[in-house]
Amino acid sequence: MCFKRCKKPVDSPADLKRQQLTRKVLCAQSHLQECTENVIVRQQVIGLYPDGADKDKACEDFADAQRSMLCAIATLDDAISELHRYVKAHWDDFVTTKYKPDFSRDFNSHRCIEKTWCNFDRTRW
Repeated sequence: MCFKRCKKPVDSPADLKRQQLTRKVLCAQSHLQECTENVIVRQQVIGLYPDGADKDKACEDFADAQRSMLCAIATLDDAISELHRYVKAHWDDFVTTKYKPDFSRDFNSHRCIEKTWCNFDRTRW
């Protein structure tokens, strides 16, 4: 035979852990986007109600959504920093993901919120 089959490199435990941490970052990013959209909607709903009990309830819901967004920001920032620390500490242990670009290097929660805020009107309607 002319062609020889190449063996595919097997993922090391460090590669598997990096993939797991990357999935954790992506889940945290998605949760932050949902929370940001929720805050935007709650903020717009406040203006619909006249003064009274309904408006007070809308303001409470908005404050709850803001707190939820702050927790999501902290979760995303923690996940990103954990991924960076792990990649830095275990760089020599990677086999299949060693030269895979680190998408989260230039990514942070503020950019995620800005992106969600800018794209909100386009995605909703």
